[in-house]
Amino acid sequence: MANLAKQYCRSLNLKPEHLEAFEKIFAEWKNPKHLDAVTSRGGFIVQPNYLSILDKEESMLDKMVDRCRTDPESSKTNAGYYESTPMCKDALSIVKQMYPNEKVYSKGAIYYPPESYMGWHTNSNSPGKRVYISWSAESDKNFFRYRTANKTTTVFENSGINAREFLVTEDPVFWHCVGCSTHRFSMGFLVL
Repeated sequence: MANLAKQYCRSLNLKPEHLEAFEKIFAEWKNPKHLDAVTSRGGFIVQPNYLSILDKEESMLDKMVDRCRTDPESSKTNAGYYESTPMCKDALSIVKQMYPNEKVYSKGAIYYPPESYMGWHTNSNSPGKRVYISWSAESDKNFFRYRTANKTTTVFENSGINAREFLVTEDPVFWHCVGCSTHRFSMGFLVL
């Protein structure tokens, strides 16, 4: 039987030194030099109807066993940074300070333009604690949505930096998605 008690999603309060460090990283990330480089690789698609796409996907979750985001299609609605960039290395170093007794791995750094999204998925092929640090241009325009015990919860982000932690499990799977009406930058980490 699945253990629903171990699934969770919570906001994190960053220490002032970690918050300041991430503010510097996101300021660098928003630099046109870096943003132009990542967007010039192309491939992402703006979807004005992203909310209806996410609603349609959500209506099928009970019929789907799993959906890991390892396919190339998963990145067409946003643009990612490579883990080897100095910004990603700096961010990984900060999260390692936040979790000094655990192993921490980078799991993606993504820019979401307005009217973009990351569809419903589980990450069950890489279970463990997930930490996401994101920056949103405006309050209540971008969200992280997840589902536990057949209940969907939508967490709207504040302008500036937002941090959350959640547990990815194989059984039950942890369905989640992202929707963006304004600019959003996100960095994810796996903590074991």
